[in-house]
Amino acid sequence: MEHYMIIRLKDGTKAKQMREEMTAVLQEALRIEGIKKVDVFLSSYHLKDRYDMMIRIRMKKASLPVFEGSKVYEDWKERFEDEIDSMTVFDS
Repeated sequence: MEHYMIIRLKDGTKAKQMREEMTAVLQEALRIEGIKKVDVFLSSYHLKDRYDMMIRIRMKKASLPVFEGSKVYEDWKERFEDEIDSMTVFDS
């Protein structure tokens, strides 16, 4: 399955720097059994009311609750939630 987190950042947040930091933090998720790949994408075009970033995590379905209960996810939220304006989560 694919787990997507689509993120709108708060004004003034440096998206490129944040992407590098998020990528480093989320790479630790690859240690969780069933997580195969983590990608962090920046929007290539900035318009009002668009989202700035998308995280895609490829994993087995059984790994989703493990990821959401993990130290990696807890660290990710603690580090970045103050810079996130809104987030949409989608699983396919």
